[in-house]
Amino acid sequence: MNTQDSNNDTNPVSKSNKIDKTFLLYKLIARDLVSNNFKDFKYIYQKYYPETNDEGSETSSTRLLHSVKFRKALEEVLSEVKVKDKVTEEYVLEKLLSIVETTLNDRDRINALVLFGKFLAMWKEQPLQTQVNLYQKYEAELKKIPTPNRDLT
Repeated sequence: MNTQDSNNDTNPVSKSNKIDKTFLLYKLIARDLVSNNFKDFKYIYQKYYPETNDEGSETSSTRLLHSVKFRKALEEVLSEVKVKDKVTEEYVLEKLLSIVETTLNDRDRINALVLFGKFLAMWKEQPLQTQVNLYQKYEAELKKIPTPNRDLT
């Protein structure tokens, strides 16, 4: 075994650019640990190492928690979770509102308003045929509405 690879315990990719399978296993364990709110680590450890008994998994799981490579895997998993938590319903609505307020392009503003209105359930989506029938029904009234004069100069 190359001594440089064994000394560099935190690098998930070795010198030969092969992915470290142990690191990937540690990431799977870390994902389970995070999704389980850091509870029952001994049982999570036994899931990935079924050959260990209760006593052995207790000490081995504790040793794994203190491993540099496992901590690196846990940090990566936690950073992935933070990114997913950032994109919330509130975040998306704030971005849509920002587009409406700051964009000069009318099409982008209208699209953002439509999405915002859909979220608020201001209207129901209707099939195209129904929309055409509604247009025909109110066509006479639509013709009475004066069209605004835009001064383009």
